[in-house]
Amino acid sequence: MEKGTMLAVYAPLVGGRNVNWWPRLNNSSHLGKWREEVSLRTNIKAWYPLTNTLFTSAGELSISLWELLELVGLPMTGCLYDEVVPNVLEFTALTKREKDLFLVLASICLMLTTCFKVSTIKKALFTKLCIERSLKDKAYLAAYLACWLCVFVLPSKDVNSIHPSTFKMACLMASGRRVNLVIPILTSIYVGLNTVATSPKSTYSSPSFPIHFVYAWLACYFKTHYLVWQDLCGPKMTRFSSEGGAKYYDPREAHKQIPKAEFVSWACNMLVQNGPFKLVDDGNAEVLEHNYFVAIHLSYLTLCQGSKFIIEPYSPHRFGRQFGYYKDVSGTLKYDMCAASLE
Repeated sequence: MEKGTMLAVYAPLVGGRNVNWWPRLNNSSHLGKWREEVSLRTNIKAWYPLTNTLFTSAGELSISLWELLELVGLPMTGCLYDEVVPNVLEFTALTKREKDLFLVLASICLMLTTCFKVSTIKKALFTKLCIERSLKDKAYLAAYLACWLCVFVLPSKDVNSIHPSTFKMACLMASGRRVNLVIPILTSIYVGLNTVATSPKSTYSSPSFPIHFVYAWLACYFKTHYLVWQDLCGPKMTRFSSEGGAKYYDPREAHKQIPKAEFVSWACNMLVQNGPFKLVDDGNAEVLEHNYFVAIHLSYLTLCQGSKFIIEPYSPHRFGRQFGYYKDVSGTLKYDMCAASLE
């Protein structure tokens, strides 16, 4: 990221948003009418909104920051994701060229979302606004990132619209700035799952959130998808790609799969080392260690999206087993810590 933004395009990810692309999988519990079929109807009852955890017979589970980082490969460090429209004072301080770039960005986003051929009018657009051709690539990258943020990363209710509030963050990313995306993504996921869980009829609730990341988490922990061969070394969720990746479950099998947790893979996202190691939070940790410390720390997650500011509790101590920590019935510790020596 220090030398610029690199865009890597992988195969179609698990649980695509537009399910009409996979007509053969309409009966799948993870594609098609997901809210109306087995998976959500059977398993959303086990989701507890107050702690954002999934209650199973084997203990509490949840989607953690660390697992989301491993699955999607997006940064958990960098600038705070602050999706807002610049105010009048900020626009007043901009130069004419910077204001014109915002107009270009909005125009390109309109072209991308309405299937215009950008190449036929891009030259006239830059010429009319007297913008240097050297900024062309960066402007198109920022426009693409704005579309990517609105449609794939943090979708809102109006999934067919590109929101002006994303332009500022898209421009930062296009200029090579690292932006923290994992935290707002997990916040959006928590909000979406809570909306469905608290709805009187889950089939009537239609929250917009990046559910494809939830599919990837289910596939990783509960083996709900078949593995596919992948020649690229990328995010873990690409291992569960392709058209025929989802398995089918009837209601009884779905109940055994998640609430009973009979086939859960606890160590699939654990931080593994060849030997004993020590992590010290002294402010000088490497990026990997820093991300791990953040992921295991009790905190609140935030998402600033337009006029909405959302806060969700994050309680990794409730699902510490996913990080490899020993958990047992309260009051049965092997050693009495109260009687321990301070020396």
